[in-house]
Amino acid sequence: MTSFTLIYGCMFSGKTTKLIELYQHCGFEQEEIIVVKPIIDNRFVADKVNSHSGLNMPGMRIKHPEQIESYITDTTKIIFIDEVQFFGSRVGTIIQNILAQGIGVVASGLDRDYLHKDFGPMPDLKRMADNNIALTARCHLCDEKGTHTFRTVKNDSQILVGHDNMYQARCEKHWDEGMKALSD
Repeated sequence: MTSFTLIYGCMFSGKTTKLIELYQHCGFEQEEIIVVKPIIDNRFVADKVNSHSGLNMPGMRIKHPEQIESYITDTTKIIFIDEVQFFGSRVGTIIQNILAQGIGVVASGLDRDYLHKDFGPMPDLKRMADNNIALTARCHLCDEKGTHTFRTVKNDSQILVGHDNMYQARCEKHWDEGMKALSD
């Protein structure tokens, strides 16, 4: 049975680390696996998917989700997608097409943006997934459960690729306080 696993949470919740763990334990040979991330994710090494904790796996940067299908061969058994929220609404259709071919999909991404609004295709992907893995971080300020991504720089764009130079994981209380301080 082919399945779709979706890993999601706020920044620094370990989404990519979990994706890499599932990759390492999937039981398939390298030629049976495809790993992709969006081309705009240029934070680390271009030909690897990297976690904030330093783990990595080989992967390709692609511009559009449709490109995933061009890499599928007769031996492909599973596809791993990092930062899936950046691929937009078309990624859901692409994932459905992949699943229909009998190929499994594991994807990870931010489910909410820095304003705590649904991020791109994530609500639809959550409904599609056979297995949802929701992760939390530790609040940067109090070490309690962090469920919100707080942007530390002023920029109104929904998409602003960065890491701890621009973002913190925060609990709801400290996210609210931070947002109020930014608006003053």
